[in-house]
Amino acid sequence: MTFFLHKASGLLASGQPWSFSMVTSGSVSEASAETTWGGAIAAMYGTAGWASYLSANFSLTETSTSTASASFKQTTITRTTHAVAGTNNTAGVLPDHDAMVVTFRTGTATKSSHGRWYLPGWTSDALVINGTGIWLAAAVTETKTVMGTFKASMATGGLTPLLLTRKATIGGLPADSTQTLTAADVSNKVAVQTRRGDKVAPARTAIVW
Repeated sequence: MTFFLHKASGLLASGQPWSFSMVTSGSVSEASAETTWGGAIAAMYGTAGWASYLSANFSLTETSTSTASASFKQTTITRTTHAVAGTNNTAGVLPDHDAMVVTFRTGTATKSSHGRWYLPGWTSDALVINGTGIWLAAAVTETKTVMGTFKASMATGGLTPLLLTRKATIGGLPADSTQTLTAADVSNKVAVQTRRGDKVAPARTAIVW
């Protein structure tokens, strides 16, 4: 059984980078694992219904898979380039830090029992227009659908998604331990990932005072 470190990355409409990652295990080669991971992510972003809520200036440009060491550091790495973009070129683009959150859960009820993806690139068409910061039900449903397809593709490719705990926890998990992901859900509330917003330096206009 081999552990793999996966990453997906690309460009936001602003030109700033985005990325998210996942850890898996499987009795497959690194090249095979990347074929599965890269194909599943590209298919996700290439799904017409989901892509219609994403900016045409948002793109997936690369996926990668690395074989993990015993301490879950990268050893060898296999990369795949992509050119998959959103398809909405009419609606306004939301700020870089606005994201839809997918939460992955394990079978234990502790603080360290879940992980998240902050999915960026959305347009105003994905929002309920009432100022509450709620995602449109149809956009949430599209995300649920593509994530279900993603999970099935990973299983078909022989990969099991995991949650990695890098530091020992008070609850007794040792450092560099993994738990199998047993469930996932998507929130209908807009989340802010501040580190994405921090990449854009503000410009200030002086007020005549």
